[in-house]
Amino acid sequence: MRAFVLRWPRKGYERVTKKKISGTTRSFLSRLGPGLITGASDDDPSGIGTYSQAGAQLGFGIGWTMLLTYPLMAAIQEIAGRIGRVTGHGIAGNVCRNYSAPTI
Repeated sequence: MRAFVLRWPRKGYERVTKKKISGTTRSFLSRLGPGLITGASDDDPSGIGTYSQAGAQLGFGIGWTMLLTYPLMAAIQEIAGRIGRVTGHGIAGNVCRNYSAPTI
């Protein structure tokens, strides 16, 4: 099955065909979700420069913080996932719906 889009050329309509994405590709991309974009968005040149400077200055000296921050990060992700599954909205959407603008 092929989908088509009608575009407005100089004289009348022209039919342009597009390939539909297969079911396995669509399933794979839906599993990646917005996490792929979110994860990649933090790796900009200024972030890489900051990480490099912090690593050069501190080395492995602050590695112990991973023991504290990882369980907290995992808990927040779990809570956010459950809230999103139940309400169908993300954390920001639920905060906006439940609190007034001056509170936020």
